[in-house]
Amino acid sequence: MHLTGTRIIEGMRGELSGVSIPKPNTSNLKPYTNTGGIKMAAKVVLVFGSTTGNTEMLSEHVAAGLEQGMANVTVKNVTEASVGELTDYDAIVFGCSTWGEGDLQDDFVDFHEAMDGVSLEGKKAAVFGPGDSEEYSDSFCVAVDLLEEALKKCGAEIVAEGFKVDGEVEPAFEDAEAWGLKVAKAL
Repeated sequence: MHLTGTRIIEGMRGELSGVSIPKPNTSNLKPYTNTGGIKMAAKVVLVFGSTTGNTEMLSEHVAAGLEQGMANVTVKNVTEASVGELTDYDAIVFGCSTWGEGDLQDDFVDFHEAMDGVSLEGKKAAVFGPGDSEEYSDSFCVAVDLLEEALKKCGAEIVAEGFKVDGEVEPAFEDAEAWGLKVAKAL
């Protein structure tokens, strides 16, 4: 697979043993102003919560699609993310499964509550998640809807219909990547 965007995975830094790379002198550089109508790469944070690993696996494929669409993607587990940092990005993508009768994945509960009152005006957003329509037909992927509503309440613009995966996630990997590309094109 050829990826054209960039991805930062928090907490992972590569080091070259015994190699010193000097810091470039940037004091003479002037700020770049985009006046030619060139679309700059969107800075996207993908925050996921995963108990069984399904949402984490989907996140990797959504991130790959975002990168194909030229987005610069930071992937974060919700346990390592803060609501305050969402304003540092052009776009926000949430991945969360639905549990029981319509509950958010456990790690997302406090994060969701902390979103109350946060301004995300001017931010683009999208949400995805797995669920089980056979066992929980009345609450299938409600977490996607809850997070979309929270983002809208904060002022974010939902740019793609929520991506809801029913049952096993592996067969949906290709669709997850295509959905990520669709989101990137809407940014």
